[in-house]
Amino acid sequence: MRLVIATSLEDYMLPEAKKPHTMQLEKGDMWMDELMEKHSKDPAPAVTLGVDDTAQILFSGGTTGAPKVAMLSFKNMLAVGLQSNTWNKSGLMTYNDYTVALMPMFHAYGFNGVIGSALGLRSPLAIVANPRDLNDVIYTIKKVRPASMPGVPTLFIGLMEHPEVKAGKVDFNLLEILPVRRHPSNG
Repeated sequence: MRLVIATSLEDYMLPEAKKPHTMQLEKGDMWMDELMEKHSKDPAPAVTLGVDDTAQILFSGGTTGAPKVAMLSFKNMLAVGLQSNTWNKSGLMTYNDYTVALMPMFHAYGFNGVIGSALGLRSPLAIVANPRDLNDVIYTIKKVRPASMPGVPTLFIGLMEHPEVKAGKVDFNLLEILPVRRHPSNG
């Protein structure tokens, strides 16, 4: 049996930002929001999970570029969350402090390091859908005034060169920590 469940970024945006779906589904396939609505009143299934069961299937090109899959257990994800929380607690973050997620959610660092850490701290998370859109990044920084902003050096260089940052129109004073993932070739 084949079933496609489709979704798009617009499904998770504020109502005023939503756009109609442009993709056409085949007969029998469903949109995620329709599937969730259809089963919203169903009882939860009885499922038993253990810490060694697969929690996430992460698709990766790794350093070789050849496609592969990494299967992460609940224990793996908990360990990443605890490690990130230890890092963040050293930066004096609290459950009121925002983290701005500047990494793609399909990326291991974005999903596990950034989201896992925010979930572990029970702190609010502001997700920037396209971190290459520096105007949106700056808008989000101004709106939520984050304490944490994990990212990569290229992104921070772009921010430093942005006209609003150069003009002193962006306040970074609330940032407590700025974890940066270094690329293996950058040391």
